[in-house]
Amino acid sequence: MRDLSAFVIINMQHYELFFIVSIKLAGEEQKALLDKISGLSSSLGMKATVSKEAGRRKLSYPIKKETQGNYFLMEFDGEQAALKKFDRELRLMSGVLRFVILKKHVKTPEEIDREQKIREKIEGKKREAERVELAKAKEEVSATKGETKEKKPEDSKKISLEDLDKKLDDILKEEV
Repeated sequence: MRDLSAFVIINMQHYELFFIVSIKLAGEEQKALLDKISGLSSSLGMKATVSKEAGRRKLSYPIKKETQGNYFLMEFDGEQAALKKFDRELRLMSGVLRFVILKKHVKTPEEIDREQKIREKIEGKKREAERVELAKAKEEVSATKGETKEKKPEDSKKISLEDLDKKLDDILKEEV
């Protein structure tokens, strides 16, 4: 006889349930509804991994004459056949205003490492581009400083009046 445990593990998928509960339910009624949902998921062979309350928010449009709702998130592992039963049971619960069940991809350690390497490579390229920009800016600054330094020594050369008279005399003699 074959070992079917590997098949069951492969057939399991990771899902995310996001649902809105009516604010008309008091604290105990709301807690009972949440317990009912988690109990239903476990009775169908699903394993809950995350369960969070996202808080009370205003709805975009009225649902069953309600304008606010309590938002909840639940992640679980389960089979697709059990998911259909879970979906049908959630539709029948009066306290649940809306819900959506999404298949969620769980990243493997290899995928996480690959994404981290890509992020590091992008950051390295950004830092290199910043260094190049900084080097260009320094070159421009030094070039402008170099021009001013070159001009100053020429301007700072003083010519005596006698040398100036000689040069003027030489220039005038050449023209004649």
